[in-house]
Amino acid sequence: MTMKLGTKTGMATSSLLRLLAALTCVFFAARPAHAQCTDATATRPILFVPGIGEDATTWGTEISGIRGHVIAELSSAAGYSNFTPYNLYFDGSTGYVRLAHAAAGDPLPDPVVSSVMGAAGYVPCDARNFAISFYGWAPLGKPQFDPSVVAGVSILTKANELSQVLKAIAGLTYVQDSVVIAHSMGALDARAYIEGLGSPLASPPILAPCTQLYCPMPSTLTYTGEVGHLITVDGANAGSYLGYINNALFGLLGLNVSELEPTSAVVQALNCQGGTLISSETTGPRSAFRRMLRSTQS
Repeated sequence: MTMKLGTKTGMATSSLLRLLAALTCVFFAARPAHAQCTDATATRPILFVPGIGEDATTWGTEISGIRGHVIAELSSAAGYSNFTPYNLYFDGSTGYVRLAHAAAGDPLPDPVVSSVMGAAGYVPCDARNFAISFYGWAPLGKPQFDPSVVAGVSILTKANELSQVLKAIAGLTYVQDSVVIAHSMGALDARAYIEGLGSPLASPPILAPCTQLYCPMPSTLTYTGEVGHLITVDGANAGSYLGYINNALFGLLGLNVSELEPTSAVVQALNCQGGTLISSETTGPRSAFRRMLRSTQS
């Protein structure tokens, strides 16, 4: 199920909060798979996904912003007693999912997530409050989470990063799927994974993202069911004309701005035939999507 909430970003209105609080069937429908974490309510983890130029901290903290309000609304419900926020990201240099200790994240000191109590990256199985930052794939020594760097990495790669973080959350919490709350371009990142448009990375140690110049295996990332429900807040589901304006006037934020244009390959493929993707590899939208990518890379 996808819900599109038309509120403005960063302005958590009372109607949005009431709606999120009322979605008990959304949050309490998953099935835990490990006795240690089984309870009567079987609550789903929540993963907040940022938009373009944002990171995990954009949603606020456990006591402020939309993230804080959502968790506060759920705090009286069984299964959401752990308020602790866990900010995760996929480290493209190693292929591991890491727990960000600093706000922006730093792959050198940040530990790999772990379910082992006492480990530096320990995340308890009752954790429910997660957010993702997307990786910049920058050369060693350069800031990996600078917005201008991150915006040069395709939505197709972000779909894969999201899939890796969702799989890690499932392993840590023993709950098979999460509620994903995505803002702006984050909606396209989530949909690209769910609808099979993502790009899996080459096998380690050769990890390569989709960029303006090259995209390994577009539209071949398999969705494996880690999203119980997708809620989009100001989701850029039909693209944004701001992409045209930004590129024409400023040329900022690189590839992601181009991908946000309503006529981009990504937006067109996601919304082909009302959002239903044809599986044909020769005449369907996936084939057209690959051709469009090749034309931009030649």
